[in-house]
Amino acid sequence: MGIRKTYFMILTFLMLLLMVVLALWIRGSDSHDKYMQGLRLPDRAWVEEKLKRSKMQMTENEMREPFKLSVGPDYQQAYRLDDGSELYVYTFPSEEERVQGQKTIMRQSAILSSQPPASYEINNVLLLYFEAVSGGTNSDYVKKLADGLLEQH
Repeated sequence: MGIRKTYFMILTFLMLLLMVVLALWIRGSDSHDKYMQGLRLPDRAWVEEKLKRSKMQMTENEMREPFKLSVGPDYQQAYRLDDGSELYVYTFPSEEERVQGQKTIMRQSAILSSQPPASYEINNVLLLYFEAVSGGTNSDYVKKLADGLLEQH
């Protein structure tokens, strides 16, 4: 009788332990789902707000033809910065579409210049920074802008 009672207690303990682990796993899964729902990809409004908050003086500008995309981005805009540099901003519906758009841009503009623009990829956002020929002073601000786009919104 003593051995049966011991086995029963061990089996009961293991069943309780399994139920606790299962409950914690389910709860953790719900928390993860809620966290993921809270994360959104940056959209046009978010990017424009970050641009306004940046310390760069900029005006909207015409985008050079090889850098225009007819398919893909939700938003694309060129800006001329106060130091003569240019910043091209693209937002795409997804990160995968950003990758495809970036490949298209690089293919379309490959013969244009020997010095490609600095590119910053932030999830579904692509920033292309063309430093002024005389040397731009805004590259640090563009890096900060890219870092700021990584913040959860």
